[in-house]
Amino acid sequence: MGSSGASPTTWPHEVVAAHQPKRFALFGEVLSVALVTLLLWLPVVTVLPALAAGTAHLRRYLEGRADPVRQILSDFVGCCRGVWGYGLALPLVALLLVLNVDIATYTQLPGGAALRPLTYAIGAGVAVLALRAAGRQAARYQAGRRDTWTESFRLAAYRCVQDPAGSALLAAAVLVCVAIVWMLPALAILVPGLLALAILGVDYRDELRQTR
Repeated sequence: MGSSGASPTTWPHEVVAAHQPKRFALFGEVLSVALVTLLLWLPVVTVLPALAAGTAHLRRYLEGRADPVRQILSDFVGCCRGVWGYGLALPLVALLLVLNVDIATYTQLPGGAALRPLTYAIGAGVAVLALRAAGRQAARYQAGRRDTWTESFRLAAYRCVQDPAGSALLAAAVLVCVAIVWMLPALAILVPGLLALAILGVDYRDELRQTR
């Protein structure tokens, strides 16, 4: 991959437009990111840093920067700093949400009919918040800067409120991934790459809006 220079006033989405990565090559890169990221998030508590590292790599690729896949491992180690509280909380929240759905579905709990859609909505919100936080961490990390995960989550929450359309797009991406896995579980290997691509799409959309 060739390197693409940009002036300080050039926005990343403009660099991507100038680079114009080929579609098949992009699919191959997304698949590579998906496979490596999936291996990194198998311990479950490493989902956030793995996704951040994969997103940072894909961002550099889309902007035409030379970046071997092994760089994901280096980014992953850096993104693991300070993430463990959030890394433990995320699967615990997911487990509680699954239990809520099971209770609402298989018991006669009063209000169960309302509990299930409410749980789905909360789950979507948590997923979008986590994706935005991973995207923020990726953007800062690949720019050579360091934000704590608390700062990334704080800004992610702010962006969820300020950009509801972008949050809806991320929620739709999560829904599509769930549908893909439900229809053919073997396609779960694509999920990390698709989510990283969705994060970057929303980020570049936001940057494009800021230039208008």
